[in-house]
Amino acid sequence: LEDDIALQNLIKGYFKDVLVGIELLMARSIHEAQILLSNHDVDFFVVDINLPDGDGVDFLCDVKTVYPSAKFIVMTAAPLPGSREKASDLGAVRFMEKPFE
Repeated sequence: LEDDIALQNLIKGYFKDVLVGIELLMARSIHEAQILLSNHDVDFFVVDINLPDGDGVDFLCDVKTVYPSAKFIVMTAAPLPGSREKASDLGAVRFMEKPFE
């Protein structure tokens, strides 16, 4: 769940190389992600915080009620006070600040 297409492609390329045989679902907004979740079971999420239609961490709060065992990475270019703690409280595997390689 990343609204920047260049970064989305970078993430997609990384996971395709590292995790062979997985199905990648890409969304640019929370709305698009919700549509994908209505048709797919998801085990792992990579989520940006600042999205055009909301907060990625708030989205993950909703996701955790449906997929309590799901794992996720949270990333942001503008970490807001408390965002790292909130992501950690939800069980984020990693919190990444952009830019990154």
